[in-house]
Amino acid sequence: MFMNEYRKNHRSKLLNIENKREAALVHTASRQFCTANYEEYNPKKSKKRNFMLLYASLTLTSMFYEPSKAMENLKENTNVLIRSESKESFVEPDDTLEIKSYEIPSSTAKENFEKFVSDCKDDPYKNFKENMNLMGAKLAEVIPENIIQALKDAGKYGKPGIILLKGLPIDSIIPEHEDIKERVKLKGKVSENVILGISHIMECEARPNPNEQEGRIIHNVAPVKGLEKTQSSRGKEPLYLHTEEAFEENPPDFLILYGLVADPKAQTTYHFIDNFLGSFSSDVIEAMKKPQFQIKGNDGALDHPSVVTVSLITEEKEEKFGKKLRLRLYGYMEDVTPLTDEAKNVIQYVNNFFKEINPQKISLKPGEALIFNNGWGINNVGGIMHGRAGYIENPNRWLQRAFLFRK
Repeated sequence: MFMNEYRKNHRSKLLNIENKREAALVHTASRQFCTANYEEYNPKKSKKRNFMLLYASLTLTSMFYEPSKAMENLKENTNVLIRSESKESFVEPDDTLEIKSYEIPSSTAKENFEKFVSDCKDDPYKNFKENMNLMGAKLAEVIPENIIQALKDAGKYGKPGIILLKGLPIDSIIPEHEDIKERVKLKGKVSENVILGISHIMECEARPNPNEQEGRIIHNVAPVKGLEKTQSSRGKEPLYLHTEEAFEENPPDFLILYGLVADPKAQTTYHFIDNFLGSFSSDVIEAMKKPQFQIKGNDGALDHPSVVTVSLITEEKEEKFGKKLRLRLYGYMEDVTPLTDEAKNVIQYVNNFFKEINPQKISLKPGEALIFNNGWGINNVGGIMHGRAGYIENPNRWLQRAFLFRK
C-alpha cells in the first residue's frame, strides 16, 4: 500500500506535464541519476530501492519548470533519503578530493547573529563549554541546511576532508600590536565564539591542550617576537606538510583555522592523504604500522619537548562501522628517529616521496574559516596534511586555530 501510494502520486505528476516526451525524458534521467548515486553512496542494496528511485523521479519531475535547480535538489533529496533508510549501514558523504567551499548568505538572521555574538559578554576562554552549546544553537539558525549537513558529515565520517566557510563575522576592530597577547585582550571575542559554534554543529568538542599555547582553547597563529625563525604557529618561516600533534597520544581529529588578518605571501597548504597513501607499497604500509619510530615535539610545540615512540599508522579504536585509523606523518622527517633498519627505510622513502609533492594553497581572508580532517578515517586513512608556503611578510598576519575532537 505504501509503494502503491507513491506510484500513484508519481504518475499524477507526470500527467501534469503537457509534453509527454519531455516527461518521459525527465523520468528516465532521474532514474539514471538516482541509480548512479545510489550505487556510489550505498553499495549495500536496500529493500527500498524502488521507493528511492520513485522519490527521486518525483522530485525531479516536480522541479521540471525550474531546471537550473532540478539536479541540485534531486541530489540533496536522494542523499537525505539514503541516510534515513540506512541507519545500520555505513553511508559515506561526498568524498571528492577537493575543497568544499560554502558562503553564508546575507540575511536578517545573520545580522542578528552578528549582533548577538558581538554583544556576548561571556569569556570563551573561561566558559568555553557553555559558549560552545550556546553559539552552536545560534549559528545553526543562520547557516543553510546544506552547510550544516556538510559539517555534520565531516564530524561523523571525516568527509568532506576540507571545508572552506566564507562570510563569517569577525570583530569590528582588529588591533595592530607587536605583542599578540595584547592584541587578543584588545579585540572582542567574535571569532572565538564562532569557532566554538562551528565545533558544536559538527558534534565535536574544541579542547585545550595544556602543552600548546599555555592551554588556551583558541590558539593565535601569528608571529611572536623572538620566535620568528621557528617553524611553528608563532614563527614566520614556511611549514612543511604535516599532520597536527603527531607526537601526542591523542591528536586532534580536526583543525579550524579562522582568518582575521591576511598575508597573500603566506598561504596555507594542503594535500589529500588519499592522493598518495594508496601509492605506497604494501611493505612500507606494514612497516608504518609498527611502533618503531620516535617522534619529538617540533617547534610548534615549544611547551612539549618530549619524545614518544609510535606507529605512523595507528589503529585507535573500534567504531560502529569499522576501525578508526590515523596517520602521524611529516613531509620532512627530521623530527622522526628510526629505531630499526626497516623504519630507516620508511623515513627515506617518505622523504623522497614528498620532494615531488606540489600541495594546493589557499590564503585565508578575514571572515573565512578552513575546517579539515587531521589524517584519520574509518577503515581507511583520510583527511589532509597541511602546512604553510611562503615567508610571512605582514607582521600583523593573524589566524586563530582550534583543535576539535569527535565526541
